[in-house]
Amino acid sequence: MKSKNNATILLLLFFASLGILNTIQPVNAGLVYTTVETFPDRDTYVNSTAPDTNYGNEERFYVGATDESSPFFNAYFHFNFSDQPDTFEKAEVYIPFENVLYPLDLEDVFLVCGLISNDWNETDVTWNNSPSVIKLLTYPYTIKIIQQYEFCVIIDVTAEITGINGVSVLISNTQLNYSLPGYTKESEFPEKGPKLVWTYEPVYPSNPSIVINSNEASTDDDLIDLTLSCNDATEMSFRNETTGSWSVWEPYSTTKQLHLSGTVSNTKYSIHVKFRNNEGESTIIRDSIVYAPITPGGDTIPGFSLLITVSCLVIISLIFYKKKFKS
Repeated sequence: MKSKNNATILLLLFFASLGILNTIQPVNAGLVYTTVETFPDRDTYVNSTAPDTNYGNEERFYVGATDESSPFFNAYFHFNFSDQPDTFEKAEVYIPFENVLYPLDLEDVFLVCGLISNDWNETDVTWNNSPSVIKLLTYPYTIKIIQQYEFCVIIDVTAEITGINGVSVLISNTQLNYSLPGYTKESEFPEKGPKLVWTYEPVYPSNPSIVINSNEASTDDDLIDLTLSCNDATEMSFRNETTGSWSVWEPYSTTKQLHLSGTVSNTKYSIHVKFRNNEGESTIIRDSIVYAPITPGGDTIPGFSLLITVSCLVIISLIFYKKKFKS
């Protein structure tokens, strides 16, 4: 009796635990952010010892000076907001420095970062007509070590870009200890040069839907009709099965005709649709249908139905044979 009671209690606790688990809210895993990069559309540097010389078409830029007898360099960069997300968490300017000719002691690197007027042309700027400084950014910047002789300065400009459609930055080294080089957009490696990085929470196309042939279970034609819908989608692409290649992007539409990837009788074929929005984020959905062609006489080509019919005939024949044998 006692063992039965214990078993009953354990069973009740088990079901109670299921109820508790069903009511637990999922733990918030945190927001997932992504980034998009914008490279400068204008970049140049100026040289104190050549005050009327323009360096707008150079493949490298320089910042700072090695000593009092060497040239002093300031660098300027402009970024448009063509890639700005509708909403963003941060906007940061990355200024990488590469191939520094001697080991760096970052404690001796004192950089000055500032916002400058957007009214300048990279092929006209010189030391004597440098863009005017609007605001020096006095808050700390971040220095990220890439590897020996390489590092990156990260300037947070999130609070500085409200109501404007582009940002220009100045970077200079106030200490006479380093002349720091970097790549410009004209270089062989523009992707290694400065960039504006937007950090944002992606918004994906929502509520995707796909219906094949008005939800028919099968089709006798490999050309099928799709009925589609997806909120915020601007483009769409298609793929047969899981191993097929995606088609080129095309404008979003609520209807589409496609061919199945094969015509094997009584075979299920799947169609995948990928919807994309203006931000480049995408959502994928799929549906499937059975290909079951019809013979000219109106019957399905031999398959499951034929197998069932043959099986029934065999059973009937066996029953008839047994009755005849008994009699």
